[in-house]
Amino acid sequence: MENKIVVLGGGTAGWFSALFAKKFISNNVTLIESVDLGIVGVGEGTVPSIMDFLNSIDIEPYDVIKHTGGSFKLGISFERWNNDSDDDKYFHNFIDYLNDFRVKDIFSHDAKDFYIKELISKGLDLKDYQWQSILAYKNKVDDDLGRNALHFDTFALGKYLSTKATERKITHVDGKFKNVQLNDLGFIKKINLEDGRSFDCDFVFDCTGFSKQILGKQLNEKFISYSDTLAMKKALVISKPEPSFFPYTKAIAMKNGWTFEIPLQHRTGRGYIFDSDYIDENKAHEEVEQFYKQDVEVQKVISFDAGRMQNAWVNNCVAIGLAQSFVEPLEATSIYVTTEMLTHLKHHLNSFTNHNPESVKAYNKTVGKMVDNVRDFIRFHYISKRDDTLFWKEYSKKYKLPDYVNELVCSMKKGHLDFTQVKQTLGSFNLNSWMIVGNGLNLFTSFNNDCYKNLQPTVENMKEYMDEREKSVPTMKDWIDDYHNR
Repeated sequence: MENKIVVLGGGTAGWFSALFAKKFISNNVTLIESVDLGIVGVGEGTVPSIMDFLNSIDIEPYDVIKHTGGSFKLGISFERWNNDSDDDKYFHNFIDYLNDFRVKDIFSHDAKDFYIKELISKGLDLKDYQWQSILAYKNKVDDDLGRNALHFDTFALGKYLSTKATERKITHVDGKFKNVQLNDLGFIKKINLEDGRSFDCDFVFDCTGFSKQILGKQLNEKFISYSDTLAMKKALVISKPEPSFFPYTKAIAMKNGWTFEIPLQHRTGRGYIFDSDYIDENKAHEEVEQFYKQDVEVQKVISFDAGRMQNAWVNNCVAIGLAQSFVEPLEATSIYVTTEMLTHLKHHLNSFTNHNPESVKAYNKTVGKMVDNVRDFIRFHYISKRDDTLFWKEYSKKYKLPDYVNELVCSMKKGHLDFTQVKQTLGSFNLNSWMIVGNGLNLFTSFNNDCYKNLQPTVENMKEYMDEREKSVPTMKDWIDDYHNR
């Protein structure tokens, strides 16, 4: 008999979990959500691994763009993170493929690292010499060279995924959760709803968002706060109806936090992530209107606690998405963590049928490290030279810099960094990302790359190649229009 899988909660995490479970675990999958409660609606940006995950659950990534008003994402433009000026800007792009430049023939695994180190050593502006950043600021996309990610309307994505789930015979139930019934060992036997309905289950995915209905409230798993490391506690959602067609996310530092801008075909997703220790919602609203020089409608205020559950998997329940963790969305890590957690479950499929405590323990350890690494990388972005407000002046005093990050910063200031220094674990950010952000924050006071000075092609040769190729690449709007017409 097939295992009965219940997914509690909709939204991106819920539907991804249901589709994953149907593909890899069981044909008997039921998703329960309360339509009246809705979803938090965070997470409209991704990283390139989303393409692999969508393919793994038999969804064409470009169809997501078509059906959700989505767009391409080539990286993140960080603006005003060193000073309150329009000129202060750096671009955290995804990994460029350098095969066409023949660098990989020389350096194999660390070709990309060499290229960035060479740019830094020559004092060149990285965003003018990397393929995705060159395209991004010209509003162009290349779906043949380089790794791209997606933006999408999270509400439209939920509807699209629910349609796919219905086609695949995943049962969809509308109802409000009441409680669970446990057996003598603490495993969940039934999911009970407020209207009296009950659902037998062999395994449960808790996708109930910030409320953490099962793992937190029913199974009493401990929550590990990141409040000693990260400052942000609230978000204003301030979307505007006009569409945008720049193929990247904007992350703009503000007086007490940062705003994001996400381009969609029917609107522009925007929000202000701020530290409510310094300003309240009204002051945050005023600050946003002053920045945009226009009236801004606040559609939603979200309060959150950065952190993670001590264990994501307890007995026969695993928490996915916001029910497991949340780190401020500076690098679009919410959906990233969700898809990485689901993908990694494929290494533990036996434990869905025959519970193996050692397998579960290994999974929890790996997932915990992954989210901690995300926390560390986000904290790294706040080593800023801004000191124009009390928030920026006090950040480094109030919020600790993890030892691991401090070691990397010390290496950067001494002009050295290699891939062996960067933690290699599930979902970790690679050396490229640390170098690009570190350089954007002006942490490299010197960088001697003389031992590579005779290598061919030079970075100048590569830029010539990129500039020539760019001429034949379509704008993002042209690419999307063409795809709609196929």
